[in-house]
Amino acid sequence: MPKINQLDSHLANMIAAGEVVERPASVVKELVENSIDAGATHIIVSVLEGGIKEISVTDDGCGMSNEDALLAFGRHATSKIHSERDLFRIQTLGFRGEAIPSIASVSEMSLLTSEGNEGYEVVYSAGKKISNMPKAAPKGTTITVRNLFFNTPARLKYLKATSTELAAISDLMMKFSLSNPNIAFTLKSENQTLINTSGRGDLVRLFGELYGYNIAKNLMISEYKCFAYSLKVCLVKSTINRSNKKEMTTICNSRYVKSYKLNDALVEAYQTYIPNTRYPISCVYLTLEPMLVDVNIHPSKAIIKISNEDEIAKTLKGMAQNLLKEANMIPLIKEENKYVEARQQTFINESFNNENIFDKVLESKIDTNVSSIKESPLEYNSKENLPLEEEIKKEEKEINTTPEDLKYESPNMQITARLPYLEYVGQVHGTYLIFQNDSGMYIMDQHAAAERINYEKYYNILSHPSKERTPLLIPYPLEFSPAEMIFVEENLDALASLGIIMSQISSNAYAVREVPYWMDFDNIDTFIHNLIDSFYEEKEISIIKQRDRISKQIACKSSIKANHNVDMVEAMSLVAQLNKCNNPYTCPHGRPTIIRLDKEYLEKLFLREM
Repeated sequence: MPKINQLDSHLANMIAAGEVVERPASVVKELVENSIDAGATHIIVSVLEGGIKEISVTDDGCGMSNEDALLAFGRHATSKIHSERDLFRIQTLGFRGEAIPSIASVSEMSLLTSEGNEGYEVVYSAGKKISNMPKAAPKGTTITVRNLFFNTPARLKYLKATSTELAAISDLMMKFSLSNPNIAFTLKSENQTLINTSGRGDLVRLFGELYGYNIAKNLMISEYKCFAYSLKVCLVKSTINRSNKKEMTTICNSRYVKSYKLNDALVEAYQTYIPNTRYPISCVYLTLEPMLVDVNIHPSKAIIKISNEDEIAKTLKGMAQNLLKEANMIPLIKEENKYVEARQQTFINESFNNENIFDKVLESKIDTNVSSIKESPLEYNSKENLPLEEEIKKEEKEINTTPEDLKYESPNMQITARLPYLEYVGQVHGTYLIFQNDSGMYIMDQHAAAERINYEKYYNILSHPSKERTPLLIPYPLEFSPAEMIFVEENLDALASLGIIMSQISSNAYAVREVPYWMDFDNIDTFIHNLIDSFYEEKEISIIKQRDRISKQIACKSSIKANHNVDMVEAMSLVAQLNKCNNPYTCPHGRPTIIRLDKEYLEKLFLREM
């Protein structure tokens, strides 16, 4: 008797379902992808009990004939590839022909379709055909999946709570909406609409429909094109961020994918703009030749291989850095949070449910300013999207004062500022510096500001280590622990590359004989010990590779601390130096250096404006 058996089609489909259908969101993904491939312009997804009880996907695509509807339930039956060559130039979302038979094998499934004339309904249960009959239907297809995993109780048992499954479907539908801005998507749960996009292709509108008004008005967009690929980057200002990477979206050839390298490039670009434990809201649109992408390495088709991913990641990082550098990101506190949230929600409800209102808002924005560039992204000047409402225009006008106002004078410098004109008022708790101008009151964290200044100073120094140094009239002795002594001895050449020349004078001490011109002579001991400490865990000194971490550590320890009194001259010097920074808005760890309290908010607090 043979040991190897030929599996029947039903059992093969159930095994395939284990790869294709993990949860209700998997069903939605496969069915919506089929609708997109069918040329739909409006796709409606309705679910009951998080999709466990019922999932219905309706589209206005091309529809199917009765013959095709029956073939769709056959394994490896697909209209999307016809030869081996097609497998290497995939331009559709689905192509394996496994989804419908796999879903049908673990549910009760009906397919109602029409090409515009006659309609047909095919019904399956647990992988077996129940009926096939004519039925009136508009052009398009509706697939309904009921009682998912009813015949595989072990799979049903391990589904999450209804709310968790619904959240997964909602997140997936947001990705589909971002991937296909020209398609209108609707998601309903228990007859309540959760997502409703217009499908007009306007990314600012789309972000507003998905994330809300506040996100849309802080959206920045930039484009890059070359012969090999094109990138469109949508970033939200760093003042709005998240605790996880769920809202970092990558779209490759209109397909939502996971790219760890592209995500890492964005995270690196946001370094020092947001805390290390926070992540940006972003959407990256990557378009390239299908031959350069392999989407056939995982059943979910979400994990792909891109041939030139490192180059694309470098380009993306440069684009993001330029967008962030140009954006004004002083956090604005206008009103109490609860009131702000309520007002924003009212705006969202009115705007996105009333075409006329939202159209009016969109008309009020001056431009969707994007940069179409053909050279290196490190050389172009991207522009952020301008606000959506007149109120926002007013805010920008208040912040971006005239060039004449943006000059600070100190004994030895006159610079053009990135921050608005600020008039010093005083200090609070020995930590916070108070400034004012016509638009409101500004509060600066003196330590965060000094930390940003020192971070950029040392980062620049460590990026271009100068060998110019000066000998000390009297060598400066430094004592080290036995472990540190070994470490210093092994890295004397690396220290010399920074201009620090030392020689051993005892079993536990070195003498510093020469230092770089930029070093503060009063802090030689602190600086070198901080430098040694910052490299101690790596067991070697690599100045260029570790300059970000070293700069952060040295800046933190050498900056003005809290509870330190400063006078007006020191405060204005701090402002002047901060204005010379590439990013004057946050410290190296992502905390804000300065915030603004709106003048109207202050007047409301004192009941001067009702």
